[in-house]
Amino acid sequence: MVTILSYIVSLKAFDGRQVALLDEDWLHIRFRHPEVGFRAEPLSEALTHPDEAYRNGRGGIHALKRVDDEHLLAVIYEPTDNEELVRTAYLTSAQRKDRRFRSFSLPEPILELDLKKILVKVEARYGVDLPRKVVAVDFGSTGDLYMRFKHAPRPVGEPTDDGLAIFFYDDGGSPVGVELLDTDRFT
Repeated sequence: MVTILSYIVSLKAFDGRQVALLDEDWLHIRFRHPEVGFRAEPLSEALTHPDEAYRNGRGGIHALKRVDDEHLLAVIYEPTDNEELVRTAYLTSAQRKDRRFRSFSLPEPILELDLKKILVKVEARYGVDLPRKVVAVDFGSTGDLYMRFKHAPRPVGEPTDDGLAIFFYDDGGSPVGVELLDTDRFT
């Protein structure tokens, strides 16, 4: 059996991922959330230039774009085997947004970081080999960035001589994380 997918739009989202809106999901949005309207352009704008973005517990991204003083357009896309697919879109109020996204993670500034590029620069600067599998990221309000590569019950931190990074190791001496105290030096 061959499945033919019909695209309304396929584009590169703000986070560099290829995101598609399929006919079936567009129909869902149009009939279940008519407040969004009948044009796909506002969804494209939210995907490419959101005002805010969050990650839910399943890995889906919620891209939010302000449409007026009181409302935001929320567009949700989720990973599949080949690309990300828009699952739904709806309008929400600023007040509801604050309640809804309180427990979500990944504000927009983290999405703008190229973690792979940062890891390459850290490796070059300190002459270390770091894993490429990042299981957790925390980007602080002061510009510090913590990346965890795997869980360790009691990681041991070792600061660099220049004071710009702290490498964390497990009991066996394998790197389990790195904290960059001034992310701008590595972007």
